[in-house]
Amino acid sequence: MRVQNNTGNTITYLMLSYNIAYQNNSSGDISNSLDFSYSSDGIFATPLPLDELDFATPGANDALGWQVAARTTTISGLSIANGEFFLLTWSSDIESGSGSSDEFGIDDIVINASDEAVDLIISEIMYNPSSLDQSWEWIEGYNNGNETVNLRGFALDDLVGAFLSSANITSGTIDPGNSAILYDGDDLTASQFEAAWGSGLNLIAVTNWSALNNTGDQIGIWNFLDYDNRNFSQALEQVTFDGSAPFPVDDGNGSIYLTDLSLDNNLGGSWALSTLSVSTPMGTGLSSTATASNGDNVMKWFSTGPPLRK
Repeated sequence: MRVQNNTGNTITYLMLSYNIAYQNNSSGDISNSLDFSYSSDGIFATPLPLDELDFATPGANDALGWQVAARTTTISGLSIANGEFFLLTWSSDIESGSGSSDEFGIDDIVINASDEAVDLIISEIMYNPSSLDQSWEWIEGYNNGNETVNLRGFALDDLVGAFLSSANITSGTIDPGNSAILYDGDDLTASQFEAAWGSGLNLIAVTNWSALNNTGDQIGIWNFLDYDNRNFSQALEQVTFDGSAPFPVDDGNGSIYLTDLSLDNNLGGSWALSTLSVSTPMGTGLSSTATASNGDNVMKWFSTGPPLRK
């Protein structure tokens, strides 16, 4: 695949995502690989492999039909001048075993090019809403960069619980200077969240949501290929917060928000407790209360006005 830089700028950073469709119905016990390489010399004279994108079908065949494996990576350290080309290639081979080969397809290729790296900020955290149901927890992420960020293939996780085995964000973008609410997509639909919190939100569902610790926690956002069993040093963004001073003291109702998006969000003094009388950098102050409906915990949000989040 040959891609030309028509941005008008020199590309130094690429975010690539795609889906591998495969059918593991071959005869015998063959396992086939599909490996990715790239080149920025325009002629593929010096292909560079990215081992973290390598994929191989299981040796034992199955009758599951076509299946999909998502792949996402970031490629930095580039220097692709305007008008020059970037080359991508996928090659298949026999990994092990024998028999007829499995089938592959590549689809939904998304390339985001930039002259800067992804710059995400965790700007608000609802870690202890007024409900016994963790489903109403959420996190706001702000895009501090100049390019749209595609979160497909990313992971959101906290310090506790089982490690993720795959990316838990399958879709969602954040435009420059805008934010998104990352919420528990296993237990809530977007409609349910909006019914409680307001419409017009940029909502991004997160599966396998890990319940946040009400006394303090560490949260990270990763390109999943860099997740490495929750290695926070490789996270694109991470915050360690506490439910007591110097962080805002938890009241069991409000979120905590970053008072200024330029502040260090790992310092307690950079945060404030959301109440009905304040405005946050991305919206109006909110608080919560839980009500019962047919035995279920239902969250209601109260604000000084409609949410202003973009």
